[in-house]
Amino acid sequence: MRENPRRILHLAVILMALSMVTVACGNGDVAEPVAAVTPTTAAPDMTPGALTPTTIAEPIEIEDVSLRLDWLKGGGYHTGFYVALEKGFFEEAGFNVSIGDGQGSTSTVQLLAAGEDEFGYVAGTALVAAIAEGMPVIEVANMIPYTGLCTATLATSGLDTMASLNGRTWGGTAYGSSTAIIDVILEAGGADPEQVQKVTLDTAALSVAFMEGTIDAFDVVRFSDAMEFEAAGVHINMFCHDQLGLDGIGWGLVVNTDDLASDPDRIARFVAAAVKGYEWAYANKEEAGQIAFDFNEQLIEPAAMIALELAEIEAVWDVQSQARYSQTDENWATTIDIVNLVRSSTGDDPVEASAADVYTNDLLP
Repeated sequence: MRENPRRILHLAVILMALSMVTVACGNGDVAEPVAAVTPTTAAPDMTPGALTPTTIAEPIEIEDVSLRLDWLKGGGYHTGFYVALEKGFFEEAGFNVSIGDGQGSTSTVQLLAAGEDEFGYVAGTALVAAIAEGMPVIEVANMIPYTGLCTATLATSGLDTMASLNGRTWGGTAYGSSTAIIDVILEAGGADPEQVQKVTLDTAALSVAFMEGTIDAFDVVRFSDAMEFEAAGVHINMFCHDQLGLDGIGWGLVVNTDDLASDPDRIARFVAAAVKGYEWAYANKEEAGQIAFDFNEQLIEPAAMIALELAEIEAVWDVQSQARYSQTDENWATTIDIVNLVRSSTGDDPVEASAADVYTNDLLP
């Protein structure tokens, strides 16, 4: 195991700086995710059968490709990719994969549309917004069925309702999916968006600013970031977006539609390798947690905590009616509705895209 002095110092500072307070969730317990409907396979506007993978008869040449994450390399919800890399699943499928940090889903989807990266990990609302702007992107596998996003405050801050954020500061990244919808979230939670100052920071600076009190609130993922804070002894209040009816499709693998049309077999091989990595991680949580920990020098939570994050994500899938990694028209319709709330608040026209423009299940193994 690699020991990182920066990780150890970071953890020590957190433990000394903040007192132990029980993690709370604003306005009551966290609501359970709503079960989805039976999946309806949707395909992009292409020739019928064009996306059907064919059998690979000859040895596959290894090619270099890049996978751009939504955020800094993290624990649980990115772990399947690290496993696929460590266990050779990507290589077996013909890929030498470089995994890069993201600066938010909006930034990641822009890089995909521009052809800067071949594969991206993107939240649903950011994908819908990108398609509404004419970007040639589509989701080919849903790795996390919903975001689990919550607006967080320090438990020691006294900010125990969303309304208490009036006159305070919320922080996000310039290209984060939360940044695009935060005014709608604040209003739904009882705060006045005009009375909450919004600042944008670099991804790595957000949690530091939060702990130092430079910002009063920012958004965390309930089954990832929030558990990392808990592991470090930093306790938070969480006002979870699903309680407000505003939690859309979570993160998925997104590609450029031109790449998909030109070589669907290639995309299908990558999807199959990624799915294999996530399935292996769910079946071997402790070892997968160690793989993730060793892969990321910036992580502060131990491998055992990453294993718990994987268990939380697996439990999220267990209450869905559709198969893992698949998507439904109904779930995407909800996500499109959230984006339209944002566009309405800014005076923009509603999204004209349908669910069929946003995703396909045709590439799943």
